[in-house]
Amino acid sequence: VMSEIKKVVEEVVKKEKYVNEVVPYEWLRVLERLQAPEQASSIPLQDVIEICRECGFSAREEASVEVQVEDMLKRFNDLGQLMHQQEESLHDVVILDPAHYLVNAATRIICRFDMHEDEFQEKARSQMKKQYDMLRDKGILDKKLLTILWEDRSEHISNLQELLIKFGFFVPI
Repeated sequence: VMSEIKKVVEEVVKKEKYVNEVVPYEWLRVLERLQAPEQASSIPLQDVIEICRECGFSAREEASVEVQVEDMLKRFNDLGQLMHQQEESLHDVVILDPAHYLVNAATRIICRFDMHEDEFQEKARSQMKKQYDMLRDKGILDKKLLTILWEDRSEHISNLQELLIKFGFFVPI
């Protein structure tokens, strides 16, 4: 059964236009650098631009390095290789590992607390019991809890919050 599914998926994928689309070699060099194991789950856009320059991007008559970087990021975003948002407040960060960046953060808030309580949730429960109980029992999140629940990613709290609202995981009330 699995081999048949794999065969069907391969046939469908081969028909997609992006599979045979040619991209500049520099793009592949950049993607390789961005996907290196030592990379964090996100990186500032300015760091991506610098990596692009190191990989051979240069200003051309038809497009600046920044425009070329935006084109590359859009393509890789569309292909699911990374996430780069166009909203002004999210534009300056490139998410290299969306699962780690978003899913791990979201599961500290959207979960079965009785089954999955980690040290951050434990700390939130002990320091902000009333707010923690509202989240656990009614699904109402007090923003103040995020400083504890996302303590290990404090510099990303506003980006995470905005992305989780954008994708419908959080609903502001």
